[in-house]
Amino acid sequence: MTFVLKTLFLFCTLFLSGIRAEVLFPLEKLNFGMELKDQILIAQGNNPVMDIKPLGDPIDPPKEEYLPAQDTLPFWGKETRERGYNLPLPMGVSLNYIYMKQGINFDDVMVTLGDEDMLIEGVSFDGPVRADNIGVMRADVWVLPFLNFYGIFGHLGGNITTEVGIPGDLTVTGDPMQVDADIEYNGFTYGFGIDVAGGYESMFVLIDSNFAWTSVDVSDAPITTFVFSPKIGIIIEDKDLIGRGTIWLGTMYLNFDMEVTGSIATAKISPDLPDILGVQSLGYTAKVSPIGTWNMLIGGSWEITPHWVFLAEVGFIKRTQYIMGGVYRF
Repeated sequence: MTFVLKTLFLFCTLFLSGIRAEVLFPLEKLNFGMELKDQILIAQGNNPVMDIKPLGDPIDPPKEEYLPAQDTLPFWGKETRERGYNLPLPMGVSLNYIYMKQGINFDDVMVTLGDEDMLIEGVSFDGPVRADNIGVMRADVWVLPFLNFYGIFGHLGGNITTEVGIPGDLTVTGDPMQVDADIEYNGFTYGFGIDVAGGYESMFVLIDSNFAWTSVDVSDAPITTFVFSPKIGIIIEDKDLIGRGTIWLGTMYLNFDMEVTGSIATAKISPDLPDILGVQSLGYTAKVSPIGTWNMLIGGSWEITPHWVFLAEVGFIKRTQYIMGGVYRF
């Protein structure tokens, strides 16, 4: 994805945050002290919602008051609390597990004979698939009632599986053949992002965008990833259950720039080939990109108390992904 398109996504997110500010947090209500007791802005699964009316059998308002660790953030937070708003606890730390699997493209492939610079023609990589297991810690803060900034840090372990097509002039029999190849990699990931969120009564909207960089042991350059994900959901509640839940439907755009290096053992092609070629492996480099950048999402969260929220999400179509995690807010 080009830099211009990425910038456009972020601009749209910030533009929408301005609209959300006017809808959820009108400045004139701060400046002139209008009556606000019937309009409550609260956090639901870390999303602010005005005049909340969950679907289901609502519970009685909690008697316990959950106070933030500090009252500087979000900006205008103290004034809005004094006027009857109940804001999200402003800071949070979460741990998440992510599994992701999708088809990928191999572009600009270069295959060499061992460590030499001699290029080998006719080698193909068919049906490559990338699968990742990621553990991520996220720290976030509500800077404004509708705008959240966060940073992420985690560890990634993954592999790419593909079938390598070997031309006949590299095989002992002279016939083309297919060889399975597996590229395993590990590394650390870090990045930052913003959430624009808000809603009314039982509905809410969340728009997330983030950049991440991952340093892995099969590439000299870090993997650069960009994510843009809009979601819309409903709030549910039942007096027989503890807490309050959400269910959402959304979509995710994910694109990454990745370059991999690896090798294929010549003995895997034919036991006699190392002696014939005089090398133990064929080296290769390739640029990797996703086949499909968009997929669909369905997920939900459960807020046991304003301090503790647990969530799960499933992605499908073009990319399979599973996310589960927990958030502590303070």
